[in-house]
Amino acid sequence: EGAEGERGWVCAPLDTKLNAQLDDLVAVAAGALPPWCATLTSAAPFFFAERSRLRHYRATAFGTSRSLAWAQDQLVATRRSAYAEDLLAAERMRADAEASHDAETLSEAIDQLAEIEERIGRDRLGALASDIARVRRDDALAASRRLMEAHAGSRRVLEIQFEGESGFGSGVTQNFYSHVANELQSSDASADVPMWLGASSSSSAAAGGCRLRPASARLPTPDRRERVEGAEEGAERA
Repeated sequence: EGAEGERGWVCAPLDTKLNAQLDDLVAVAAGALPPWCATLTSAAPFFFAERSRLRHYRATAFGTSRSLAWAQDQLVATRRSAYAEDLLAAERMRADAEASHDAETLSEAIDQLAEIEERIGRDRLGALASDIARVRRDDALAASRRLMEAHAGSRRVLEIQFEGESGFGSGVTQNFYSHVANELQSSDASADVPMWLGASSSSSAAAGGCRLRPASARLPTPDRRERVEGAEEGAERA
């Protein structure tokens, strides 16, 4: 039975059943989900809500190590929600102790926070293996191409550190991807490889690294190779 409105063809019983299977973290980590989960989400994705399809994708698409990490993250998120009030109380205690310069209460609050965090993550089996790449900030776009070629086949997490800077971790890695995204929208990059519909040299206010500002929404240009191959296939059929 499909839901109405935005849910369209979503089948509520199937969607609920899929989420129940994904809540079985042991089965997820072991790669032992029932075969129908993969079959139906692939053959009839419209039966499931977008959130459910995304959960299934993250739980199954990247191998056992990623599935285990995803299962652990789900467990940690559930526990963190359960301890939300305790965490808030401990944070308030620490803030009050810092404001009043009460060293003893501050020490107690820090101990409480550490104990709660230990409870939340006590069953973790370790983190995903990662590779660290050091790149120059002014060479981010070229470095991204090299990293894609070298790391595309790896299942390790890729972390980025900028040369000459001390920061590291997920925040720096996200900053790298944001920097690359901005570079791809520059007039210089578009001049080398035109990739945006409606973008031309006139879209840039000035030469030399300015961001393109198309009049309409920024949409990628279709790959010309695909158009050529499609035309060739059509000619062969004719």
